[in-house]
Amino acid sequence: MKIPLSPLDFARRARKLHGAREAVVDGDLRLTYSQFGERCDRWSAALAKLGVGRGDRVGTISPNTHQHLEQFYAVPQLGAPPRRFIGGISAAVNCVFLKSSSRHRERG
Repeated sequence: MKIPLSPLDFARRARKLHGAREAVVDGDLRLTYSQFGERCDRWSAALAKLGVGRGDRVGTISPNTHQHLEQFYAVPQLGAPPRRFIGGISAAVNCVFLKSSSRHRERG
């Protein structure tokens, strides 16, 4: 049977089945699937402690690093859709992007 996996499903499955295998390489930093998942869980817990919850939009500005990858998984774990701001374009364009994203998912 084929079951489609969301990115979160994929991460959970990889963590369970391949926990000790290398998952992330960022310069000298190397993380296994288990270590990566634990870091994502800590991000989620910290965001929840700040009051982030289901339906909240979380905007990030981050280079392509392990921290950005952790944010990519940590934010949706809370039910909050992530919104990445794009470097190299104007603040006005990023503002339009963020405002348009609110039309798709209002807090309810």
